[in-house]
Amino acid sequence: MSETPATQDTGIGPIAGEAPADPEAERAAAQARKDAQDAEGAESDSFIAYELWENPGFTIDPASPRRDWMDKFPHRVPYRCLPLNMANQAGWVVRSPINFNVTWNGKDDLGALKIDFTDKLPKDREAALRRHIKSNFGGGILTMAFPWLFRTPPGIGLWVHGPANEFTYNARALEGLVESDWAHAPFTMNWKIEKRNTAAYFRQGDTLCVLTPFPLDLLESLRPEIRP
Repeated sequence: MSETPATQDTGIGPIAGEAPADPEAERAAAQARKDAQDAEGAESDSFIAYELWENPGFTIDPASPRRDWMDKFPHRVPYRCLPLNMANQAGWVVRSPINFNVTWNGKDDLGALKIDFTDKLPKDREAALRRHIKSNFGGGILTMAFPWLFRTPPGIGLWVHGPANEFTYNARALEGLVESDWAHAPFTMNWKIEKRNTAAYFRQGDTLCVLTPFPLDLLESLRPEIRP
């Protein structure tokens, strides 16, 4: 696991990092990040993936509106729902380079997770893949360590999550909000295996992670109201 600043979580989970308790301090920190990015000459519309180490085959593609279950639905009715289709394609996806199965025996140690690559692979490629697809935290958590450091424009972060309206049996994607306009180390994508001694299947081309840019100050700038 790469070392990261104390305020930046290394894993994608329910908490992406601690925000300052003082709103003024938070605004000042956001402005400082923006100034630092401006000083580095960041382009206002750039979404960059810096490849820091070997890539065993992960790809980044625009998210697709297509879903297998929607294709098989009578008369393909779900495709008539615009919000559903918009959610399906909101972001970019990281796809699996191989077929693999994951089984958890229910214990908390790192060895409790068994990862089987179902295709016959050269030893060096399998070794490379096992450095990126692994048990890193215990507790039935499957970790994917992608080879990229993402950089977004000032004030824009990444909502990192699983695919919308798509389902993987016995595995649930954990989500996180990453301050990718300043982070100096990559994050990991994590999935929670749910049932003991039951395989979760990931196939080549499956979506392992979705990257959706969002304004970091959006939620704080809105005030919900209920009106008659």
